[in-house]
Amino acid sequence: TCSIPRPFPTCRPPDSLFSDDVRLTRIMARRGRFFTYWYLRYGSFSEFLDRRSQMSDHPLFPFPDRLSSVVSVSGEYANSQHSFILIAVLHSPRIYNKIGHSIRKNPKFAIKPMNSFTRRRFLGGISASGLLLASPRATAQENAIAPLRKLSGGKPLIGTAVTTQFEKIYTPEQINILATHFDSVTPENCMKWQEMCPEEGVYRFEPIDRLIEFATKHQQSVVGHTLLFNRDGDYPKWIFRDGTKEADAKLVWKRIEDHATKLMTRYAGKIDSWDVLNEFIEVPKPGYRVTDLTRVLGADFPERLFKMAAELDPKAKMTYNDFSVEKPDRLKAILAFVRKLRDKGCKIDVIGSQSHLEIGDKAGANLDNMIRQFAAEGFRCALTEVDVDVIPRSLNKNPKTREDASKINPYVNGCPPEILEKQANTYRETMDAVMANIQHVDRVSFWGFTDGSSWLNDWPWKRVNHGLLFDRESKPKPAFHAIAEMLKNKG
Repeated sequence: TCSIPRPFPTCRPPDSLFSDDVRLTRIMARRGRFFTYWYLRYGSFSEFLDRRSQMSDHPLFPFPDRLSSVVSVSGEYANSQHSFILIAVLHSPRIYNKIGHSIRKNPKFAIKPMNSFTRRRFLGGISASGLLLASPRATAQENAIAPLRKLSGGKPLIGTAVTTQFEKIYTPEQINILATHFDSVTPENCMKWQEMCPEEGVYRFEPIDRLIEFATKHQQSVVGHTLLFNRDGDYPKWIFRDGTKEADAKLVWKRIEDHATKLMTRYAGKIDSWDVLNEFIEVPKPGYRVTDLTRVLGADFPERLFKMAAELDPKAKMTYNDFSVEKPDRLKAILAFVRKLRDKGCKIDVIGSQSHLEIGDKAGANLDNMIRQFAAEGFRCALTEVDVDVIPRSLNKNPKTREDASKINPYVNGCPPEILEKQANTYRETMDAVMANIQHVDRVSFWGFTDGSSWLNDWPWKRVNHGLLFDRESKPKPAFHAIAEMLKNKG
């Protein structure tokens, strides 16, 4: 085989590319496999496929038998902003030798060193795509992905939601991700009342027991999600029935007490933090979400609920959890709500912001403000259900355009690299707010970790979404690397 050009890249697209916008950046032989790496000045991989016949005519670009992978890279080159695709091509030895021979005969094709594009970002991008990237000088340790929980060191805890029957549904690779990267786990659904006890007196504890067993084995804390969810459909209908008639407030509260006692005493000492109450506040009048619970019990039941929970498991953290807490109007209402409860003697340790974000959200400033305001009142914060939707939800919010929104499904065949980079920026801004206030943040939990199992594929309408840190092949995305880099560099 031909000798491998040195020094190994870092490399960048040169100021003057070939006429067909193709540039060889690296050739590599390793363990009997032969690769070349190419930059192409196109906005998406589909454009590359559309024009591949033109590129195959290039003297240094014989059409490959197989593309190994693709990753988007961008940066400022020659004082202007350009977007590039980096592809890795797996070659036969014959073609690989032919390319090496062409390089030796044509000095103008020499690989140029990178200027502004850093080696760290180059390697991070390759790792995000799952490429086999290693020069003979690279070590296994350099190519390994450091666990998020190790990078964070517990400050904050790094968590994920875990689906029911995870041990049967997840692949071995996904089980390894769950055990390796996260030191906090939240049952996605199996601890919700309607899932756990669909019929009076019939409890399904087994899924929770298995998750706690897994968490104990892997030194992970467990979030009790949730003791009571103030949304119709998230508690069983039977709690409002008394035979053939409607149950009165006394009976409904007795059933809540019995449920809380059974659940919290069973898992006392095994739960780090309880989501005591989920989604109570609504900004429009009357200021709370009107549900069957509030209709029967009134709007003051949260005080009784928090006091009861603290008595049942006094060593656990007590959390109030809600959506869009960072938005100014909701922040003001929720801050007043938890302050009032505390003034009445309730123990509330943590305020949880679900943080279901969208690509392009300017969440960083709002989250920073949220954490600071709660900290000033003596509350810690947690980001409890983080994901970043890559498909805008604005049309769905308007009843007049909701039907049109339900037809939008742009990323069935994969998410474009430039969209993934924008998503990574939103994650980066989110973690920046956390890092700036790290002493006041208890936990950052993602609502799942692989795109294929995300609820965003079904909410608020059914489509193929890409909202989490790992793709459908369980490979880390740019969002993962953005978070890992911030944790690695935290003070």
